[in-house]
Amino acid sequence: MEKKHLDKWKETRKQGKRKFIIVNGIVKWGLVTGVLFFAFQQLVLNGLTPSMLLDTRVVPEFAVTLGIFMLGGILFGSLLWSLKERR
Repeated sequence: MEKKHLDKWKETRKQGKRKFIIVNGIVKWGLVTGVLFFAFQQLVLNGLTPSMLLDTRVVPEFAVTLGIFMLGGILFGSLLWSLKERR
């Protein structure tokens, strides 16, 4: 690792693995990817319209999608932490 990356990793590491997984795995990857996936899926399957956002059937589907991607974010964050620790 370059010195600036190593210094940045040392600072990140001080904040702890749990915070790293929450921020980088769950929030940055899980939520963002979940929202984009859901929007794309709705666009392809139903057409993304403003009225669709008011449809009450969409809320449970959205919640399940976000939940799945957030769980995936825990795995992603853990894997990313492990890879960075090896460097």
